[in-house]
Amino acid sequence: MRTLIIPCAGSRRVEGKPLYLNFHPNGELLAIKTIQGVFPENYDRIVFTILKEDDEVFDAETIINSANNNRYPFEYIKLSNKTSGPAETIYKTIDKAAILGEFAVRDSHAYIKINHDIRGNFIAGLDLTKYESPIENLRSKSFITLNEQNRVLDVVEKHFCSDIISTGLYGFKSADDYVMAYRHLNDPNYPFLKLYLSHVISYLIGYKQRVFVADMVTEFEDWSSKVAWQKIQKSYGTCLLDLDKIKERDGNLSEKTIASLQDLSLKGMRFIFFTSNAMNTDEYESLLKIKKINLLKIVDGCTHSKIRTLIQSEDELTQLALEV
Repeated sequence: MRTLIIPCAGSRRVEGKPLYLNFHPNGELLAIKTIQGVFPENYDRIVFTILKEDDEVFDAETIINSANNNRYPFEYIKLSNKTSGPAETIYKTIDKAAILGEFAVRDSHAYIKINHDIRGNFIAGLDLTKYESPIENLRSKSFITLNEQNRVLDVVEKHFCSDIISTGLYGFKSADDYVMAYRHLNDPNYPFLKLYLSHVISYLIGYKQRVFVADMVTEFEDWSSKVAWQKIQKSYGTCLLDLDKIKERDGNLSEKTIASLQDLSLKGMRFIFFTSNAMNTDEYESLLKIKKINLLKIVDGCTHSKIRTLIQSEDELTQLALEV
């Protein structure tokens, strides 16, 4: 029996509701997207740990099940109160869900992709020296130190000690090992204000000689902070471009403009071009398709007005009607 746990009991709020109940700009529920890319189909059980209050207020279980559409075997553990930290959340989940044997933990604040299913004792990491995009709020990450055989020497919470960060996927060969380590660390004699999974893994490596290996992710998209979430929103935005202003005198798009559009398209952005001229747009559409630019539409015959108005609600539309 192999179990995947998704702890959501400490999920931060975004737009008034838990992060995992928000939708990605591509339309996917974050609770579902967080397990994509880690081979969820290879687990016998998938357990979401949520707060009972979140389920009562937001109908969390129904929302997740609706988005899941019976693809995966979801179960739910509903906690009456917030725990002291991630390690306790997993400990309570193991107990309440009667989890035995091998299990993995997938944090609900990012999307990652691994190129093969990882089993046993492991941590999924990201090598900052090989990752081109900037990572927001590095101080909040845990850092992994490795030996030459890619074995984990230690995992250190919120302290710069290596070029590899944890991406929030942890594997444990034995639930009994985890319970034993947590109970040992959850002692007044230990100076931990909050227990993280990194503390449990460090104890198992240092005191119980358990071997953990590290495997690098191939994709990483972070939602864990306000800045990171806003960055994702922006990268997947719909951009309106004034074709009259960005095209050159001969009517063509410059190589620099094409390169920028391609880069933004790779990051998820979509484009609507508009022009005040009545024109045949087939040539532009063909070029943009060849260049793999995410074109939604070219709108011709727009006015020459320099005012562009974005309406996002009925109230805003009513107000505009009163002002014009």
